[in-house]
Amino acid sequence: MKKVTTLFFVFVLSISMFPQAFNWEWLNPKPQGNTLRTIKVLEANKLVALGDGGTLIKSTDAGSTWKVSLADTAGREFRSSTFVNSLVGYACGEAGLLMKTTDGFESAVYLNSTTTELLYSVDFVDADTGYVTGAKGLLLKTTDGGSTWTTLVTPVVATSSIYSVFVQSAENVLIGAATTGAVYRSTDYGATWNNLNLPATKTVWDVFFLDANTGWVAMQNSGSVYRTTDAGATWNLSTVNSLIVPNCVRFMDAATGFVTNNNNSSIYKSIDSGKTWTDISSTTDYQYCVDFDGTTAYSVGRYGSIVKSTNKGDTWIPLTNSVTFTQLRQIKFTSSQVGYVAGGTTSGTKTGFLLKTVNGGTTWDNVGYDFLYQIYSFALATPNVWYAGSGDNKLYKTTDAGASFVEQTQSEIVSTTNDFNDMDFIDADNGYAASSGGKILKTTDGTTWVTANSPFGTSGVWAIKVFDAQKVIAVGASAKAFMTTDG
Repeated sequence: MKKVTTLFFVFVLSISMFPQAFNWEWLNPKPQGNTLRTIKVLEANKLVALGDGGTLIKSTDAGSTWKVSLADTAGREFRSSTFVNSLVGYACGEAGLLMKTTDGFESAVYLNSTTTELLYSVDFVDADTGYVTGAKGLLLKTTDGGSTWTTLVTPVVATSSIYSVFVQSAENVLIGAATTGAVYRSTDYGATWNNLNLPATKTVWDVFFLDANTGWVAMQNSGSVYRTTDAGATWNLSTVNSLIVPNCVRFMDAATGFVTNNNNSSIYKSIDSGKTWTDISSTTDYQYCVDFDGTTAYSVGRYGSIVKSTNKGDTWIPLTNSVTFTQLRQIKFTSSQVGYVAGGTTSGTKTGFLLKTVNGGTTWDNVGYDFLYQIYSFALATPNVWYAGSGDNKLYKTTDAGASFVEQTQSEIVSTTNDFNDMDFIDADNGYAASSGGKILKTTDGTTWVTANSPFGTSGVWAIKVFDAQKVIAVGASAKAFMTTDG
């Protein structure tokens, strides 16, 4: 079965204290579809992951089931999290977002980060002392559990971001800078910083040390991962094929480690301390973070993707259930239980589809017809007569409830050369179709289409509602809304 992308809803909630379950339930994918940026194993079988839209998901059964909550009421993106034990943790993200939990994210409080900059990475020495990095060379430090923060001076210039902070010990803190390819270490609690002199000048995305001497750096330098065994005095390079932007590097032990990246959905594994790397997982979406529990590993990524390995990363299984991860354009229900959704990808052939549910969205099945292009809109004129519009000026009609479709090839349709954003019918023969180029087409026999006198010019028409053969309302770009009462 083809894959379809997630439905994105705006969640408007009244929340006094996080977390609260969404008033909306994700139907596809499960458990939810917001991108996840960070995952942490708190203790055996207990997991926490955070990501876009202020999303928090938790599992107490090793990922078999998840509780979905809204951690940030403003819906900001989480970028990083860290835990000093199974209860006390911190998370940071977009627009100065900084939160603390003392009960494993059953609840959390906001911390005053003193900034509105994007915060990329957070790590703590213990429950009280920690560091947060961000845009414009920002590095913050707290010694009182996040109640107050001090801005530290580093060699990173204000035009560069600090993507990673790693606390190896109280007196051994490392940061990785964007654009300059520099990793700096402080051995005096952040007072001064020494350049570890990496032999490259590209962006440092992640820094990870197993002990005081052994560490790895993931860089945007043709997919480079650098390794040191002498605390950064010297570095050895390994290049991972197809790994252009390695965003996370983590090692289980001195030999076994993993790298994820921004430009494909692979997870790469090394069993020789990072000298060589093998693609051991082709997941459905980009991966952003890996964490471990003994020999069990978890990774999270785009569109809520979650994968798990129980054999040190040799094989991975998805924990996300989805009928599709491609884009969905329109959804319509004919009853509380029966509904349809249209979508597809924007390139290639046979990439459009209609899905149907008969149980209120619990499960979805493809109606069985592969359209040549992504379906933007559709109309259920009667139980058997439907119309569908694609993203490449194509209209389709079925008279057998989707078992087969016939492309409408009339010149008025073919010459539209735009996306059919919406359509509506009052019966099997009478309806309208609206295009992204401002054109509105009309049919009175379900076969012949004529151009209506559209007032939109070249502005896109996004939605159209047909009340009867004469009265139609259409809305579109540039805040335009029009009504006709004469067809």
